[in-house]
Amino acid sequence: MKEQVRVNSAHPALTKDVVFETTHAVVSSFQKLRPYLGRRWDVIGKDDGVDMKSQFDQPLEEAVKARLEKTTGIPCVGEELGGDLAAKLRFDVDIIDGTPNAGDEMDCWGMITSLNDNVTGLVTAAYLPKRGEFYLAVKGMGAYMFDLSHDHVDATSEGLAKKIVDTLFTEPNPSLLTATRLQVHSMRHLPPKEGEKKYQPFKRFHVSEDLGYEGRDWKLRMIANYANDVKYMPIFGSILYSLCMIAKGNLQGHIAFDVGRNDTNHFALMQESGMVFSNGKGDPFTMDSRTLVVANCEEFRKFLVERINQPFDPLYIVPQNGKYWY
Repeated sequence: MKEQVRVNSAHPALTKDVVFETTHAVVSSFQKLRPYLGRRWDVIGKDDGVDMKSQFDQPLEEAVKARLEKTTGIPCVGEELGGDLAAKLRFDVDIIDGTPNAGDEMDCWGMITSLNDNVTGLVTAAYLPKRGEFYLAVKGMGAYMFDLSHDHVDATSEGLAKKIVDTLFTEPNPSLLTATRLQVHSMRHLPPKEGEKKYQPFKRFHVSEDLGYEGRDWKLRMIANYANDVKYMPIFGSILYSLCMIAKGNLQGHIAFDVGRNDTNHFALMQESGMVFSNGKGDPFTMDSRTLVVANCEEFRKFLVERINQPFDPLYIVPQNGKYWY
């Protein structure tokens, strides 16, 4: 193992080498996957009958798991391979989040590896291949986005991961990359549009949903409680993609149902970019929460929690007129 250089005092395991290995896990996986982009993949159902995987998920995850555990000694929990979810410190790996989207050549999918201490997030490294955007969040240091859409495509995995991490830990240098600091800014103070009789603060907000796999009808009825008070309600099919869009300011909220322990690998990104979040009842979100409500401001988070907990008409039919993206 390389010489350990302490990043900050946020956690004793948080070293520059660990940040590098987390970053390298995503970069190296993308380099292996890149020759197959632009082709349709074979996407098959898992044993549980509801989730999906491709021919690439498990081999890429096995390679990441082997390297991370060898170089850091920290156990790894994978979307496909599983692992010790009770470990006090662990890597969480989901090499292809939004597999059906990736298989259909859509842009709303991503690749993510994170380091968590079973209470909070320490590092999140994520990449949206179709957008060329790399996200890196480190506890106590902030969240950043790197635009890799045009340059560095021919760099080695080691070289590109080193450039990304060095950019975060050194003074600005032309030989390195440009990092954009991500800080979620609220839109609640936007003035009313001309002709608006009454200012409705969330009428221009976009909030995405991840409905999980079961009980979609009643979940749609829950989110119908706020449908008329926001602008668009896209369903991307990838928690990672939605959270990256909130970090960039393209989305203002997200609700994910049926969250599993392996879905909490976005913790550092949410915390360090300034998102506000809770479980579905409005209580603090933990690694064991089953519903995640995320927003760009506290007022909007409270609004979403309040609305999804209102009684709904079981006979209500969710609009299918194209205004909302279901």
